Amino acid sequence: MADATHSLWAQIGEEFRGWLRQRGRSPFTIKNYLHDLKMFGQWHKDLFGSRPEPQKLQLLDYQAYRAHLQTEKRQSTSTVNRRVAALKCFADFLHSNELTSENVGEQLPYLTASPQRAPDVLAHAQVLQLFKAVDCTKRLGKRDYAIIQLFVQCGLRLKELADIELGDLTITQRTGTLRIPSGKGGVPREIPLNKTARQAIMEYRLVRPKIRGVKHLFLSQKKKRLAPRSIQDLVKKYLKKIGVGEFSCHSLRHLFATNLYNEHKDIVLVKEALGHKRLGTTLRYSHKTQGEIQDAMENTPLNVMK
Repeated sequence: MADATHSLWAQIGEEFRGWLRQRGRSPFTIKNYLHDLKMFGQWHKDLFGSRPEPQKLQLLDYQAYRAHLQTEKRQSTSTVNRRVAALKCFADFLHSNELTSENVGEQLPYLTASPQRAPDVLAHAQVLQLFKAVDCTKRLGKRDYAIIQLFVQCGLRLKELADIELGDLTITQRTGTLRIPSGKGGVPREIPLNKTARQAIMEYRLVRPKIRGVKHLFLSQKKKRLAPRSIQDLVKKYLKKIGVGEFSCHSLRHLFATNLYNEHKDIVLVKEALGHKRLGTTLRYSHKTQGEIQDAMENTPLNVMK
């Protein structure tokens, strides 16, 4: 019975993959949804001894898994809701293919997000320590330094950085542009490169191995595209080296956004620079301190007693 359920689950997974493709979901989304579905099946197997029969899935199964992610795995609200999105989509697939009599995913609510707070970011001195932690006298050091600078100076997502190709860069001594052909949600954008980013990229390109047919900017020691996980690991290595191992690549994106907002106080500018689709996603970087609120209220033109 267990083997039969496993075989059925594999078949359903492939059909779900094709269904997602037909609906125009990106390869990245499909990969994540299938991974989430696999984790759901594994959770069910660990708890009940076998993977669920897809046509017998009930709302209670999805609710129990959501509770498991939230209370036992202690995942964040946003992470749980990404998993829920995959399950709701899978329930829609099952119902669309008449494998279930009703779409129970429609009854599965997302978790209510707690009020977002501005993320913790590295202090200025820590950022300088991070830059100095890289040995730029070596070829791989020049590569790693360019990676860190692109995170800090441009606020790139991990996948966006890993996907950069040589043809996406236009750099002169005075100006530079990085083209992101397909960011999150498939929206292309162009990012200006400041002098620090341009200099780091140019110095790395001077020592980058020239391999026929390999277009990606950042290469591994095997002279292949440097994978996102490898980038994640190398950045983490330098963060641990300066004693802030709790931070990550995404923390450097937060650092970029926070610094950009603090400098210009323009939340729309930050939204465009980050490639966010919704302004609400960006608002977490605009939280005011109590002192700023107090100063603003004291200096209002209607404060006639000031």
